[in-house]
Amino acid sequence: MKKLLMFLCAMIIVSGCATSMQMPVQEFSHIDRNEGIVVGSVLVKGGKDLLGRTSWTLHVEGMDPDLKNFSIDVKRDGDEAIFATKMLAGKYHFSRLQQYGFSTFEFDIDVSFTVYPEKTVYIGRLVIEFPEGLINIGTLIFYSIEDAKDQTLASAEKTHGDLVRNAVTDLAEADYIMVPKSHKMKPAPPR
Repeated sequence: MKKLLMFLCAMIIVSGCATSMQMPVQEFSHIDRNEGIVVGSVLVKGGKDLLGRTSWTLHVEGMDPDLKNFSIDVKRDGDEAIFATKMLAGKYHFSRLQQYGFSTFEFDIDVSFTVYPEKTVYIGRLVIEFPEGLINIGTLIFYSIEDAKDQTLASAEKTHGDLVRNAVTDLAEADYIMVPKSHKMKPAPPR
């Protein structure tokens, strides 16, 4: 029991260290010369959870120790999570998808993107797909990047206006795949 409590405390501390990628427009009041804006979205679909849970946290890590970590909360088979985030310039990657609770699931993901100083960049729609059936240890997930810029920016403009309107496209790169919608997605590597 003591180990479980220590684990849960550690998870709360770690999850508390990440900044949300869904920043309110007030956060953009001042953008430094070494910061840029990233716009994109995440869509998680498929699979079933024995306990009926649908909430997941997607973690984003800076590839340099001086860069801040971020996270975005998403729902499996829910609405697409659209984000606009102010970040220090540098390289980042979506690193893992986690579901907390009595049984914690974690899946490694390696999708990298770059933040450019004083630029707004659209990095694409990250699609994470579970196969049909129950999600359990050993379940393979599939992920890819899609270009849904028009749809994403139209939605992001409702809350962030001119900040995202002129975003240039620099799609994130999936370590294992980056395929058009017409191709089957390949599985992410097992842990």
